[in-house]
Amino acid sequence: MRWTYPGLIRRILIILFSVIIAGGVACASAPVSAPPTQQQSPAAPPAAAPAPVTTSSAGTYTIGIANKAGIGDYLVDSKGMTVYYFLRDTDAKSNATAAIVKIWPVFYAANVVPQPPLLAGDFRTITRDDGTMQTTYLGWPLYYYAQDQVAGDTTGQQFNNIWFVVTPTGFMSAPAAPLPAPQPQTPQQYTN
Repeated sequence: MRWTYPGLIRRILIILFSVIIAGGVACASAPVSAPPTQQQSPAAPPAAAPAPVTTSSAGTYTIGIANKAGIGDYLVDSKGMTVYYFLRDTDAKSNATAAIVKIWPVFYAANVVPQPPLLAGDFRTITRDDGTMQTTYLGWPLYYYAQDQVAGDTTGQQFNNIWFVVTPTGFMSAPAAPLPAPQPQTPQQYTN
């Protein structure tokens, strides 16, 4: 059989055409599925965008509440480390010296994000005598205790009866009441 150039091209085209038609028929007989769509019930409201969460650099709050048998609820930072107050401090004034803060480091958060039911308005910032900042709760400067190693440690509780954990509702021990002012004495007190 003699092949000519035009005849060869015609045969190749016929073969290609047959393959294309056969492939089209095979595709047409295969079931075609529509891409999946998400169906929403008409009664269901559209999903709301998640609300923004206020977070500190260390977590969702800078001050939270922990609980321990024998102590009850007490304040902790975002890592669960206990915060304390010093009975010798006065209203919004730290009396802890440089030597004391080596053992009782100050707690400071530039932006306090409290865990409910704590209120942000109960936290303030003071400037210590050395120029550093310190966070207060209800007027009391807050501290850590260097001996607390892990979350949940409360080894500073009642230390020397002047260091205490801070409770959400206040303080476990109030500062000692000042002595009453001397009263003027009357001459009758000196008579026999």
